[in-house]
Amino acid sequence: MKIIFVQAKNMIFATLLIILVFISLMLISQRVAFFGFSSYVVLSGSMQPAIYPGDVIVVKKTNSQLLNKGDVVLFEDPKVAGKKITHRIVENKEKDGVKTYYTKGDANQDKDDWNISQNMVLGKVAFTIPKLGFLITFSKTPLGFAIFVLFPGMSIIFSEIAALVFYVKELEEKAKNVQVLS
Repeated sequence: MKIIFVQAKNMIFATLLIILVFISLMLISQRVAFFGFSSYVVLSGSMQPAIYPGDVIVVKKTNSQLLNKGDVVLFEDPKVAGKKITHRIVENKEKDGVKTYYTKGDANQDKDDWNISQNMVLGKVAFTIPKLGFLITFSKTPLGFAIFVLFPGMSIIFSEIAALVFYVKELEEKAKNVQVLS
């Protein structure tokens, strides 16, 4: 009986671990903010060699008044609603207490043909996680979901069922060899 509980405990732990990994990947990809940090998957190569496509950037919500030349920031695209851009501040100007930033991708020849106001800045890039974005993007596909959630979950369930069947057969064998005293 003790073995059954151990098997059940192992099965629950493994299932919870798989769920935790999957939820972590989903949270990273959904831009859910934790303690002022949010994450984004980089899609373009405009910030190479500092940041590559497929990297995950972790962005810290920052007082935009404190940003300086050289900071890498995430901001709303002034031309395309809902699109976000990660570029480096190459110049900043202040007029009447309001800062305006000029940005440029590290891989680009020229600075961007727009400037951004401080209210367009979503945050400063705190750090990057190389290539994790590819895994996140893949995990959102049906095949990725199957590989990262369904297959591991099913293999755990089947291995635990096999262990239980083996244990029951072992108990039945032992029961056949037990003599009943009258």
